[in-house]
Amino acid sequence: MLQKINSKRLINMLGIASLFFIISSCDYKEVGDAPYASQKIYIPAAAVADGGANLNLPYSINTVAVPERDFRYVINNTTNRFNVPLGVYRSGANLGGAVNVTITTPADTIGRLITAGTLTNTVLIPSDKFTIEPSVTVKDGSDFEPFTLSIDLPYLLANTTRNYAIAVKVGSATVASNVKYSTVIIVINPAFLIPTASFTSTVNVVNNAGTITRTAVFNNTSTNGVSFSWNFGDGSPAVTTRSPSRVYAAAGTYRVRLTTTGAVGTSNQVFAEADVVVP
Repeated sequence: MLQKINSKRLINMLGIASLFFIISSCDYKEVGDAPYASQKIYIPAAAVADGGANLNLPYSINTVAVPERDFRYVINNTTNRFNVPLGVYRSGANLGGAVNVTITTPADTIGRLITAGTLTNTVLIPSDKFTIEPSVTVKDGSDFEPFTLSIDLPYLLANTTRNYAIAVKVGSATVASNVKYSTVIIVINPAFLIPTASFTSTVNVVNNAGTITRTAVFNNTSTNGVSFSWNFGDGSPAVTTRSPSRVYAAAGTYRVRLTTTGAVGTSNQVFAEADVVVP
């Protein structure tokens, strides 16, 4: 009886030891996995465009940057550059290993989209009008590395009647690319860099038991403005509200001036003036 019990204990001990060995072996295999297994790289901007080149949906830059939206460009007036922040993202549960990523701008991709009629009133950005890093390295343990497409700002300002496009593609010799999002088509409509200034106004006069209140309400109809400044013509301080109102102390005719500042800053401010009659 004792021998049988010892035999059973021995079998149980061997079973537990075997299970421990199997679990230990599995753990070791996971630790020893190749760092690049299941990793893929892609351009987040292509995902934002919801398809990039494959679905012919461009990453459009055609409106002024405002705080409520993600900024798709940064203008550097000191260097006269129109910079588009981009980056390469590494997906996967394991972020081990540094990944060298090549960055190319295949002109034929844009050519095909223009020929197919997918991109209309669009030309390829000339190669001498932009710069971009030829490669970047996603560091060990990191999932993202930024890079910048930098375009000649005076060129865009001088050519505002067309769209300008470029394809940016990432690849790596060690990590697979997410084919759907490895190329982003960037289309810039530089017309948004040129602001206009205009406004309308209405005047309301209210007599409340002999107390007269004269209020002018201004409707800002400017386009491509980033900031605004109003001079109401009565000596009061300037107001930066987009569409303000002004209570005038006395009847009269007031020369109102609106200054609209565009994306490039004070170098392309525009003005609108009008006489507002307050009865």
